[in-house]
Amino acid sequence: MESEGQELTTLIQERYNLVMERLRGIRSEKFPIEELHAYFQSLAQFLLSLEETREKVLKEREQGIGDESLSTLCAELLTDLYPENYEESYANPAYMEAILGNKGLGENYSRLLSALYFEEKTRAAAAYDDRAEDLLIHMELFVEVYASFLYEWEESGTLPDYESLRQILYWFVWDYSELAAEPLNAWTAGKERFGAEGTGAEGAELLLACGRHGLLEDGCPWYVCGEEPPLLQKVFEDHQEDRALLWDRSLVSRKLEIYRGILENGKEKGWPVQRVLGMETGVSGPVWRAGDRGKGQLWNKYWRKMEEICKEFAVFPGNV
Repeated sequence: MESEGQELTTLIQERYNLVMERLRGIRSEKFPIEELHAYFQSLAQFLLSLEETREKVLKEREQGIGDESLSTLCAELLTDLYPENYEESYANPAYMEAILGNKGLGENYSRLLSALYFEEKTRAAAAYDDRAEDLLIHMELFVEVYASFLYEWEESGTLPDYESLRQILYWFVWDYSELAAEPLNAWTAGKERFGAEGTGAEGAELLLACGRHGLLEDGCPWYVCGEEPPLLQKVFEDHQEDRALLWDRSLVSRKLEIYRGILENGKEKGWPVQRVLGMETGVSGPVWRAGDRGKGQLWNKYWRKMEEICKEFAVFPGNV
């Protein structure tokens, strides 16, 4: 697997070319249900803009443009999440339910589509960081979801059921949990990542916060955590419970296994894990406030287990 900032492998490049071509094709297509058509068009255009922004950031960085300006450029992709626009953003679960409610779709169905939209939006951080493979898998996720809608409509004039849609997102998280952990690998190896030391720039803070709120990241300290930017506080609150739609015991066990493996590797190499995990003040995970009680217990159990792992590995030499 290629590390960030390096040229893409031939296979990854081929996948990238194919998904970009498909996204451009979607932009010229018309889904029969107007509300869903607008949703799909918005996401397809956003993902195309992500790639354009990634290329622009690379070019301007080579020309010596400062990180503060570049982070602001990427943060401009998030404007529909700002308070003045959020009421009618597809990232707003209440808005999605309002526009899809008359289509006979349940609250969880609308919430799943809203979670997908927000998941894609969090990749603005990947465009800044030149994480092309991260962008690729999220583009492929959207294309797979869109294809499922297109197939069901063409075959039977219906929409994919909730469980089949949920399964697409579930296996996406399952398959790419290790890739999501790579930023932690970079941190534990002592490599610098954007915004880690805090630039004070609003754009950098927004990207940094989004970078730790995706379905793959679990709100974990893959990035150095700080106060959430007030500008996006409502968005993060609305999506804090998205994982309840996907998680089960098997997925939790897989994530904990990956997390432990990274820290075991760090222990062998004496990497500065304490700096990464913020163990000076302890690890503090979010607490489930509502929704599916069973999944809430699962989420809290996950954080308790992760805290135990953090404490276990935060005492080895070389971690300060």
